[in-house]
Amino acid sequence: MTLNKILEFAKEQGYEDVEFRCKWRGYDVYTLIYSKDEPDSCTGLPFVALVQGDTIRISTTEETFQYMDEVLGTDE
Repeated sequence: MTLNKILEFAKEQGYEDVEFRCKWRGYDVYTLIYSKDEPDSCTGLPFVALVQGDTIRISTTEETFQYMDEVLGTDE
């Protein structure tokens, strides 16, 4: 999937931008950015966009917690 399609999906969901984060559990993971002016702003859980082939979706609550534990739970 192209970055433009991923960005279009994110904008449809109310986000301004995306940033590739990593590969996780067979998905390309993109951070969803609410505001380009404040890229670290977050309201609630840090849901991410999960891309696999031609399919894109936002992580579920359970996946978000798993992602936080497995990826963000390191020294970041």
